[in-house]
Amino acid sequence: MTEQVEGMHTVTDAVELAEELAAGGFCALRWELITDNTDLNEQKLALTELCEERRTLIEFVDLARKNLTVVFNHHFPPPDRAVQDLVDGVEEQRWRDDHP
Repeated sequence: MTEQVEGMHTVTDAVELAEELAAGGFCALRWELITDNTDLNEQKLALTELCEERRTLIEFVDLARKNLTVVFNHHFPPPDRAVQDLVDGVEEQRWRDDHP
């Protein structure tokens, strides 16, 4: 197993992710981590429903060239620099995953 990029952590529990989004956080959905049992649209729908239960409106921004989707709380959009840092961190984590 590779080590995580500093300042980033992986959340695999959808409820935990919805709670972090409700608290004003943001995240990236890495397309390569989507399982054969679901697709991106199903994941978006499920996450939207969990956030709606928490009265949280979320936004999705698909970055096709990066093979990921940035998700954030509509009322707390992250600064551009923070999104760029997230994308850079995802790319570094992908490199680490491929080069243990």
